Amino acid sequence: MKKFIFLIVFLLSCYSNAQIINFPDPVFKAVLLQSSTSNPICGGIKIDANNDGEIEISEAEAIYIMQIPSGNITDITGIEYFVNLVTCGFPSNQVTHADFTHSPNLQTLSVANNQLQSLNVSGLNQLYFINCGGNPLTSVNFSSLPALDTCICSYLDVTELDFSNNPVFRRLACNDNINMVTVKINNGYPHVASNTIYNSCWDNTPNLTYVCVDSFEQTAMEDYLYNSCGLTNVIVTDNCAMSNESFTTNNITIAPNPSNGVFTLSFTTSLENATIEVYNLLGQEVYNSKLNNLDTYNLDLSGFASGTYLLKLKNSNYSLEKIIIKK
Repeated sequence: MKKFIFLIVFLLSCYSNAQIINFPDPVFKAVLLQSSTSNPICGGIKIDANNDGEIEISEAEAIYIMQIPSGNITDITGIEYFVNLVTCGFPSNQVTHADFTHSPNLQTLSVANNQLQSLNVSGLNQLYFINCGGNPLTSVNFSSLPALDTCICSYLDVTELDFSNNPVFRRLACNDNINMVTVKINNGYPHVASNTIYNSCWDNTPNLTYVCVDSFEQTAMEDYLYNSCGLTNVIVTDNCAMSNESFTTNNITIAPNPSNGVFTLSFTTSLENATIEVYNLLGQEVYNSKLNNLDTYNLDLSGFASGTYLLKLKNSNYSLEKIIIKK
């Protein structure tokens, strides 16, 4: 009897130690279980090593490659147990949220053409390639990806892409981002200023007005965007304080931005003998006024056409350039 009880306890212990992963989406689990030596979904590894129809944590930890084919997967909960992934892809599914922070060894990631509303890739120190295009993402944070080299992020709903904190980033495809206003690639590293498979022209970006680059590559980027890609209305500059948001810097506040017509400039210290100039995207000066000992100035562009303008504020000791948008 004691032996029988011991056997039961032993079996229960083994079962509990197996730690079976719960996959809320049965489609995702079913696809993973198809992986075998003849089906390369998980790099040619049979994921269900013990043939129990389940995926255990230990089995997930043995997987380094995950290439999910297109289908109807909506939820990839459970992927957080695949902590040793180096390559991961599940393009053309219906996934809405994805978090890869539990896979610190990830180097390449393709999540294109899903329904992603959020994507978390923070802290992936080895990730050098990402394709997240074709998703309704309104923002993606790439700032903590020190190895990022290439990003394909076309057909998104973003207004800004910022790679200024990615020290080796150099190739970007971001066409058909119709809401995109700003791209920042001033990271101290030379970019590929030519049309390649991973560095295509930024076509169909009607609201793109401002591209911030390093000073040493400004001429090359202007030539590429203006002459090779025909984006003649884009301002290429090394002044990254020109973003199109309300802001406070150097004791000056400009708000709101965008505005229906009136932009309020507030100065904590009065500017003396300053000049304010406004230019359209053709480089034509459309507004000029002198400021002297003012704490507040209302820049009224109510009679101007809707669009993007460049504001310049300067005196003998100060100079500021800023993108402003008239609705």
